[in-house]
Amino acid sequence: EYCIFVPLPKNYIAAMDFSEMSEEDVTRMMRCALDERTPTVQSALSMGNTTDALTQSLKKPPVGVSCEELKLDSARLVWSVTNAVKSADIDKHLDTLDDLQTDLLLKYVYKGMAQLDGENYSSLLAWHQAIVARTGLGSIVRAMAERRNVL
Repeated sequence: EYCIFVPLPKNYIAAMDFSEMSEEDVTRMMRCALDERTPTVQSALSMGNTTDALTQSLKKPPVGVSCEELKLDSARLVWSVTNAVKSADIDKHLDTLDDLQTDLLLKYVYKGMAQLDGENYSSLLAWHQAIVARTGLGSIVRAMAERRNVL
């Protein structure tokens, strides 16, 4: 099995209608998207560019799939970035994200709170506090109400 990477517009996958595709095809496409962005994120992190790493980690999220392993792998990639960001720099990182990316990040924060059992919990709480301070309660409502999501 192999992946062919074709450049797509910024929110192309998030806006796609997956109803015509099989679950297996959607999962394969999302796995390829994760495999494509992982080395980019890791490279940005190794160079200390956490802002770019955060933006890259949020691209092409695994929406429309039920594969928990894929969702968790994608979440781990985002968490590797959030854990690398100093608390004092969270607001600066959030300033680089648009509203959709911020809502997506909040979904990953909630997934982390549910999955990590106290591990890096303080970091996730700091991100949660900063996101809610920036977007208000609307972000929480959108994260919880979204039908196709990464949780």
